[in-house]
Amino acid sequence: MTVLVDTLKAKKKLLQAGFTDKKAEGIVEVFSETSDEVATKHDLELLRKDMLLGVGGMIVAAVGIILAALKYFS
Repeated sequence: MTVLVDTLKAKKKLLQAGFTDKKAEGIVEVFSETSDEVATKHDLELLRKDMLLGVGGMIVAAVGIILAALKYFS
């Protein structure tokens, strides 16, 4: 998922905070280049759901194996 960055607004805020023009441009450029690699809340929610499904599947499988073993050995 692409994250849109208002680079002009970000640069203006950095300039207002006391950064030099060159430093503000550098910071905005670095952030713009890496924004595609930033996980959004939606990405984290999908990851959480995938993990819950995986763990749930493992628990179901483990219970099945234990019940089968108990039936086999009794």
